Amino acid sequence: MPRRLIVLGALALALALAGCGGSLGPATTPLAPGTTVSAERYLADTAEAADAARDARAALVRLPPAPTPAELRAVAAPLTAAAGRVRLARDRLAAARLEDQRLDAQRRRAVAAYVPFSTALDRMAAAARRGDPEGAAVASAALAGAAAALREVGGR
Repeated sequence: MPRRLIVLGALALALALAGCGGSLGPATTPLAPGTTVSAERYLADTAEAADAARDARAALVRLPPAPTPAELRAVAAPLTAAAGRVRLARDRLAAARLEDQRLDAQRRRAVAAYVPFSTALDRMAAAARRGDPEGAAVASAALAGAAAALREVGGR
């Protein structure tokens, strides 16, 4: 039964935030804490976090309800890559500051939601690399809860 949580987590992740638009591409480097960014850069960073979450979802939905260690290992690479992208975007959002107070408040709420999401996704990726179905089930439950919190921040 706990292994079914992996699929439930994937479904919850599927409903996570949709990306915001922006003409800037994804950033590939960390941002110094307190750096003031444009609204466009903020939107690009949030879009990158959402795109990475969708990539994680794409890996997770390939898993059956009770995945074997081999099936988990098969999704480990794309899941690990997506987790790294979410982590970078989360850290950039945490370091950024916006002059627009409304957007800055939105950024702070997003960061508060992305921290547990990113942590759960890192744990899920680690369990996949180990081929650990029980660890994946535990991480999946945390991921489902964190995805629900992201939906709330996104107004969904």
